[in-house]
Amino acid sequence: MKKTKLIICMLLVLCFIFGAGYAVGAATAEPGSNGDPLVSKSYLENRISAVEKQSGLQSVTISKGKQLVCSKGTQLVVVSGSVKATGALSDITDGKRIAKNKVVSNDHSVIVVKDKTGVKATKSAVVFVAGSYTIK
Repeated sequence: MKKTKLIICMLLVLCFIFGAGYAVGAATAEPGSNGDPLVSKSYLENRISAVEKQSGLQSVTISKGKQLVCSKGTQLVVVSGSVKATGALSDITDGKRIAKNKVVSNDHSVIVVKDKTGVKATKSAVVFVAGSYTIK
């Protein structure tokens, strides 16, 4: 009889614990949802910023018609949009030169060969830049 009461008592305690956990929401929060995020947005933004600073790459948005003017040795990677070279550039992904007014391929690593050259956006573009630049 004592053994049966002990088992019933243990089951009631377990039911209470699981019920309390359910009420708090620990059992209902779906992993990755707002209730249980895997990574907070602020943490992710801080990490991305740190990696950009560490690698020297900056994300630059160029509006249509604007020009990204760079110093010699600046590295460019066109991520989205469309740009044309404003002077001689070296496409190190393909190992070729890009002549003035030619389209720069997206996702290609490009080095600026001559000061005060770069790219001009034929439509809004996002470019990763490592080096000094201005937008005109």
